[in-house]
Order: sequence, then structure tokens, then C-alpha cells
Amino acid sequence: MPRGTKKSIPETAAANFHCGDSFIAVDGKEYLAGKDWEIRKNELYARCRGECELKTSPKCWGWFTRKKMHPHHIAKGRIGRHDGLDNLKASCWACHETQHPEKQPRWSKP
Repeated sequence: MPRGTKKSIPETAAANFHCGDSFIAVDGKEYLAGKDWEIRKNELYARCRGECELKTSPKCWGWFTRKKMHPHHIAKGRIGRHDGLDNLKASCWACHETQHPEKQPRWSKP
């Protein structure tokens, strides 16, 4: 659970999550784990229909299979990141890689 985030007990119970680590915060943001995260990824794939929603890389495939999809969090970090569908974009690996230069191996940076 992100620091300072408070769980909404009634909303979390009403959501009938499959995983005990999934919850809804008092501000309405969802934090998902396990099977609940897999279900959210399926919802994301259904929304994008296999098309990259970022298209930020010259190496962009433009499309991908469900297995090759990379969910990208729009708002990142401890404060803004949550797993609501409104905070996720489906992307191919190349576009997702361009969104995270901090995760590139040091030797590959120019």
C-alpha cells in the first residue's frame, strides 16, 4: 500500500476482489494484485483491441497480442500511481521502453 493511502473498507468489500492484497482507497483509486490485476489487464486489452495506445517509439509495432501487451501507468510514482483503467494505457514493448528511460541499462544510455 502506498504510504499515506487509506483503505476504504466498505468499498473494498463491495468490490469482491479475488486477492486479499487488492483494495480501493478512500479517494476511490484501485490498487490491484494477483488475479484482480490479471482481470484489469484483460479489460485493458479489450479496450485497445490489440493496438498500441502510446505510439511513442519509431520501433512501435502498432499492434500486439494479449501476451505481449505492456500496461503503462500514466500517473507514476508513490503518489499518483493506481491501477484504475483511466490510469492505464496498453502499449507494445518498444513504446513502453521509451516511457521508462530510468529502467534502461546504464551502458545503453547515450
